[in-house]
Amino acid sequence: MKKLERGKGHYGFLISLCILLFVGLLSVASASSYEGLTKMGDNLYFIKKQLFFLAVGLVLFFFATRLPIGLVHKLSLPFFLLSLGLCALLYTPLGVSHYNSVRWLKIPGLGFEFMPSDLLKYASILYLSKFLVDHKKTLGTFQTFVQIILIIGASTGLVILRDFSTGMVIGLSLFSLFFIMGMRGYQFVLSLAGGLGVAYVMVTTMPYRMERMMSFLDPFDDIKDTDWQLANSLFAHGIGGFFGVGYLNSTLKQGYLPMSYNDFIFPIIGEEWGFLGTSFVVLMYFLLTLSGLQIASRCKSLYRQLVAVGITICIAIQAFFNMGVSIGILPVTGLTLPFISYGGTSLWMSLMAAGLVFGLSKQGN
Repeated sequence: MKKLERGKGHYGFLISLCILLFVGLLSVASASSYEGLTKMGDNLYFIKKQLFFLAVGLVLFFFATRLPIGLVHKLSLPFFLLSLGLCALLYTPLGVSHYNSVRWLKIPGLGFEFMPSDLLKYASILYLSKFLVDHKKTLGTFQTFVQIILIIGASTGLVILRDFSTGMVIGLSLFSLFFIMGMRGYQFVLSLAGGLGVAYVMVTTMPYRMERMMSFLDPFDDIKDTDWQLANSLFAHGIGGFFGVGYLNSTLKQGYLPMSYNDFIFPIIGEEWGFLGTSFVVLMYFLLTLSGLQIASRCKSLYRQLVAVGITICIAIQAFFNMGVSIGILPVTGLTLPFISYGGTSLWMSLMAAGLVFGLSKQGN
């Protein structure tokens, strides 16, 4: 079988990915040092764990590059159903609450916790891509439209009650796939109206989400309480200025900025590396996104194209949300910065998804 022509797309994808992973290690090592020392007695505690997470993630990345796309297509429905089932377990005693959100599942007997929404995020993309290809001739019909909305609704609905931000990423990623396939005008209007309606209800019926929205509108009106996280995030970027205060020299990570090595790692990059550093990170995400779309454009089958586009858009949306929160242009959410933030399942699933995209640039048709 004739292989795809190798071009700059997949090399740019791999280079930008490696740079983001390296930036992530440096950032986690710095941002977690204070909490590691004060809580665990070891300033290297979290970076040691992150190195283990990365080692496992690279194995998963390599494995995903070798996955035959035919097998991925065949298993997309079982993987999707499994992910839905795991997310449904969040509403049982197996669901574990951290930071006022039940997002984690705890495996009995092992004590291991993971976020099933990280699995569903990409499983829904694989399955919806298959569905769109299988029904491409009837996409304009109302019956197929209802089926697509049910897929998007099931993927988003199970997550959004427990994890609003991840639910939004899933919903927007799947909506983007449907949009790319050429949704009709009435389908766009109904989908947009439904999505906005659900978002409005989810925000207004949850007090802590309303607090985050108010904090976003005025991040300095209650700086000692509800605005603490966002205000200190903005302070970090301001302190960093253009060139930054220097690596390892952040002061905001010393108990002032909660989750400084996870959800709010971008402000620490801004403080230590300045506007130059954050701009470089944004550039790497832009290169990764552009390269992923280039890989998709070279794929000869529609399913490959949709998988590559869907995964690329999903990573880009999550990165945009995380960085947008830290500079105050979006309400506070609980999303990690892909490939940079501390964490296990998030990094593993992101690397597997990236490996799948990178593998598409090398597999035959």
